[in-house]
Formats: sequence, C-alpha cells, structure tokens
Amino acid sequence: MGVATVSDALIRSHLRVKEGELVTQANVDHDIRSLYGTGDFYDIRVTEETLDGGSNLITGSKLVYVVQEKPMLGD
Repeated sequence: MGVATVSDALIRSHLRVKEGELVTQANVDHDIRSLYGTGDFYDIRVTEETLDGGSNLITGSKLVYVVQEKPMLGD
C-alpha cells in the first residue's frame, strides 16, 4: 500500500451523504461522480454495513467509501 496523498477531509468535502441523514441512491451516485471528478482516484466503491446494537434489533447501517488513489509519479 502506498502513501495516501488525499486527506479524509478532502474526501468528506465531496460527499453529499451525511451522518444521520436518509441515504438515497442519487446522493451516493453524486458522491461517486464528485470524487471521480477530482481526478485523484481510479476506483471508488461504496458498501453498506448493517449495524446492530448487540441485540436482534437493527439500529441502522453505515456506508463505507473505499477509494483507490491514482499513483503519483515522482522524480
């Protein structure tokens, strides 16, 4: 794994989906297009993980954005 050159803050600034808000496919699609638009990534995947509070009751889910940066050429 190489050195990450893109900060979490930069990635989060391109996300329309925010914690605690209703997730729509349109917003996830926007996030992916916005991240690709930076030109910093060659692969972006979004997965959903179900969260549960330690019982049989589901308390929600979380989205995980998996990004792979384009390699940078050095001297």
